[in-house]
Amino acid sequence: MAQSPETETLRRRKYYLDANRNFLGQTWQGISRFSWELPQNTLGYNVSQIRNAFGKVDRVDYFGGATFSTRENQDGRRGVSLGNYINVSITGEITGNFEDRVINDPLFMHEYGHTFDSQIFGPLYLPGIGIPSAAGAQWTEIRANRHAARYFEKHFDVDWTPFIREYPLNP
Repeated sequence: MAQSPETETLRRRKYYLDANRNFLGQTWQGISRFSWELPQNTLGYNVSQIRNAFGKVDRVDYFGGATFSTRENQDGRRGVSLGNYINVSITGEITGNFEDRVINDPLFMHEYGHTFDSQIFGPLYLPGIGIPSAAGAQWTEIRANRHAARYFEKHFDVDWTPFIREYPLNP
C-alpha cells in the first residue's frame, strides 16, 4: 500500500538533525532520539499528530532538528516541548522565513531550549522536567531559557537581554 506524500514527509522528518552540530553531535542526536529520548519523542510525535488530526495545527516547520507544530491566531501564546516535537500556539500568524521567526520570538527559542533537557535527561525527562514544567516549576523554565540563550547566542548571535523580563535566566 502506497503512503501519501504528507505521511512520507512526516516519516522522513523524524530523522531531521541540527545542522549546527558537528558529525558526532548529529550522530548522537539521531541515535538518542530513538533510544535515550524515546518516551518523550513518541509522546511528542503522537500529541502533534492528534492535534493535527483535530485541526489544531495550522503549519508544521522544522528547525534545528526539531519539529514545530504551530496553531496560529489564538487568544494566547503557549507551548509544550516533548522531545524534539514542539507544539506552539501564537496570537498572530507566521509570515516570511520560519528561521527568522524562531530567532526573533522568545517563545519559540524557549520551547527549543527544552529539547536540550530532553537530550540530557533521556528517559527521566518526563518525570524530572516535563511534569514539573507543566505544573509551573520555575526552575525548569529557567533551565530552558538558559539553554535557549546559550544556543541562539552561539549560532545566531541573538542577544537574550530583551527577553530577560519575561524569560528570566536566573531565579
